[in-house]
Amino acid sequence: MNHKNHTKSILWQERITGWQESGMSQSQYCRENDLPLGTFYYWKRRLSLKQSKNKFIQVPVFNFKGEQVKLIIPGGIKIIFQKDTELKTINTILEAVCSTH
Repeated sequence: MNHKNHTKSILWQERITGWQESGMSQSQYCRENDLPLGTFYYWKRRLSLKQSKNKFIQVPVFNFKGEQVKLIIPGGIKIIFQKDTELKTINTILEAVCSTH
């Protein structure tokens, strides 16, 4: 995936995560955030298919300000852990969650 597509994927994943956290319908979220509904559907499906092909996806690393990190997995599953949690532990948790879905 080239840089431009990767950047778009990250942007649309953030938008879809925002919709999941909002509690709004997709059309209401798009209206309130001035997003084309058809484009939202397209990216939601595209990212869903991409994630179902890969067990894990690469995400950008951010400088965390808080002590906790929250992951939102497609389907609305939220995982919160301390930012100093060992990667091995995070991997075990994610494998367990992914194996049940």
